[in-house]
Amino acid sequence: MAVNYRLMKNNNASSANYGRYYAKAVHTETVDLDVLAERIQRNSTAKKSDCLAVLTELVEVLKDELMASHVVKINGLGSFKIGLKGKYAKTDSEFSASQHITGCKVNFRPEYTIINNGTYVDDDGNTKVKKVAISDLTKDLKLKMY
Repeated sequence: MAVNYRLMKNNNASSANYGRYYAKAVHTETVDLDVLAERIQRNSTAKKSDCLAVLTELVEVLKDELMASHVVKINGLGSFKIGLKGKYAKTDSEFSASQHITGCKVNFRPEYTIINNGTYVDDDGNTKVKKVAISDLTKDLKLKMY
């Protein structure tokens, strides 16, 4: 398996990285719960209908927990939490949730995030120093340029 990417040039003239290139992930398809259930069935003794029932319920429970302002940690994968989008208020007394909060999003933090040269942050936000090869965290991660 490979992670696909394309090189992009930063054309934002006000950016400190103007004119430099960066990698942008290229997504080739979307996989839904049916496809996941089918693949889990092939890799286990569970039937597709059982897998689909569990995955569907996972989505419902995940939504409920996120809407209760809980962080949902899935061991081996990472943590999900709600983030808010909004506008700034000049003062705290001027702030109104109905006017200044414009939406929400789900933030995902992988179980381990590489910062640099073997430093990583765990799910609890604790910084750890350890020599970790990227392949240790992603198993068969490969990059493919498009």
